[in-house]
Amino acid sequence: MKQFSQLIDALLLARFERDKQQVWADFLQNNSENESYVGLVTSLLKNECPKRIISSNNLKVLAMETVGVPHWLLDESKHFVGDMSETISLILAPLKTENNIEVHLTEVVTAMNEMHLREAYEIEEWFVSRWGNMGSREVQVFNKMVTGSFRSPFNPSIFSNSQFQMQPIALKLVLLYAERGRIDGRTGFTKFTMGIASGESWLTFTKVAVQVPELEYEILERWIIENTQEKFGPVHRLPATQVFTVECIDIASSKRNKSGYRVTEATLKSWEDGFPLDQVSTIESLREILPKR
Repeated sequence: MKQFSQLIDALLLARFERDKQQVWADFLQNNSENESYVGLVTSLLKNECPKRIISSNNLKVLAMETVGVPHWLLDESKHFVGDMSETISLILAPLKTENNIEVHLTEVVTAMNEMHLREAYEIEEWFVSRWGNMGSREVQVFNKMVTGSFRSPFNPSIFSNSQFQMQPIALKLVLLYAERGRIDGRTGFTKFTMGIASGESWLTFTKVAVQVPELEYEILERWIIENTQEKFGPVHRLPATQVFTVECIDIASSKRNKSGYRVTEATLKSWEDGFPLDQVSTIESLREILPKR
């Protein structure tokens, strides 16, 4: 959280757009060995954030109860500070421990995706334990994230003009569902739901836009129509026989998805006609892709 909050401050302090781009380029250069972390930060700065796990009011009440600050004193403090999130971060300063165990951004995001399954007291204990290991600025950013109020007022152009480019993650996935929609003024298959191998079965893993050459599309459309096993409105369920290469920017664990993973910016790259099903990417193989924690 420390490095992430420092990056945000540096971007906010940069007066001109070219200065913001330089801050971003420096960040990419300094983290060129950690593509997963860069992907996560990029998603957050594009406002692709996990859903909130506590309301702002409930967080305020928890902070007051934790440090023993009465409501009137918090309101008076907010009058002078100007921002409630910053005010809360300042009153929580006495909780900071001497151990100062670093709170990592990846751990926070992963935990947020899992906290919806926890009891209220477990969530509150998690907040208090993290507050004690962060500085005031880190706490402020952390509080905005968990309450769903984190917003990054940066022009998307900061994410360009850079020599460092993240290498995409390539997976071999199997087609499980095809969805009809409007394409070029006519009805056609616009989205594929791709599956990943898990033991002897398949798990839905990600959905991608259909982007294949015209000739391949015609062959695939005919195959889908002839091999549809079941229809759910515009969605066709298919036998798991057609393999595609799918590229994505990042993969992170997530309890909210059936496969247990969240995929960032998945893109259909090519149809691997005749590819052996026993060589399709597996859930087990993803452990080598996930960032070390």
